[in-house]
Amino acid sequence: MINPSDFFQVAEDLANSSDDEEAAFGTSVSRAYYAAFHEVADAYAEKKKVPRSDRLFENHQNFIRTLRELRAEPKFKRLGNQLNDLKSDRIKADYKLHQDISRN
Repeated sequence: MINPSDFFQVAEDLANSSDDEEAAFGTSVSRAYYAAFHEVADAYAEKKKVPRSDRLFENHQNFIRTLRELRAEPKFKRLGNQLNDLKSDRIKADYKLHQDISRN
């Protein structure tokens, strides 16, 4: 079974590899996003007593929006904002191949 830390390890390995830097780094961004998404989703599900099979987690953008709207839970709101930024980076890395991917 794959867990979020497995995705993170792959992301870290790719980011530090000597392979084609842009392709490796772009793929690492994608894996890092999925690691973060699953970590946050697991933490949210545990805190809110929501099963991970709940439809809330099927649509990433809806889940991120839910987090960002949590005024009473600043930790999850902050994580929602960070996930949103990382998701934007993942989309750039996975779909906008004409744009340079950098570590900045």
